[in-house]
Amino acid sequence: KTDGTEAGTQMVADINPEWGDSHPAFVRAIGGTLFFSAAVEGYGKELWASDGTLAGTRMVKEIFPIATDADVNELTGLNGTLLFSAADFAHGAELWRSRGSEAETYLLKECHPNAQSSVPQGLTPFGSVVLFSAYQYYVDKEL
Repeated sequence: KTDGTEAGTQMVADINPEWGDSHPAFVRAIGGTLFFSAAVEGYGKELWASDGTLAGTRMVKEIFPIATDADVNELTGLNGTLLFSAADFAHGAELWRSRGSEAETYLLKECHPNAQSSVPQGLTPFGSVVLFSAYQYYVDKEL
């Protein structure tokens, strides 16, 4: 974090000290919380949050267990809620929401049922909604 001066610039937390770079990405501030994706040994890339302190920097939820990347990305805010794309085993990459706690982080909408990912992307606040694009798959059936 920084206040714009050399003396006021410091690392908040080394969240992956034994493994190497955690590749933090998709940083988004919502209220007093900074959300981002980061990869940590044993978990893969998951959703993290920080209040700017070491004690307040934590993984929000393990979305895709068993050291597999949840591929958290496309973070955006709407009315104090984080919306983002993430993948889990049962649904693939779909639309998720979070308010910063594990209990308040969950799949918001499975845009394409089954484990085929809809891959929500381009999440963009627009007035009182968030617009995004997502894939849909069509299967021809013989009658």
